[in-house]
Amino acid sequence: NRAMVTATIKLARTLNFQVVAEQVEDQASFEAVRRLGVDFVQGYVIERPHALRTVH
Repeated sequence: NRAMVTATIKLARTLNFQVVAEQVEDQASFEAVRRLGVDFVQGYVIERPHALRTVH
């Protein structure tokens, strides 16, 4: 629900928190969260997950 996400982002800004958008899986979702003004993005649109043993 876009209204709920927008309100949550506003609350985070009021509290001087940074906002992370998780499970951003495609370009349309990426553009949507960009327009909403999030600070960080996680999900397949950025990069696939890595096996723990391959992360240093």
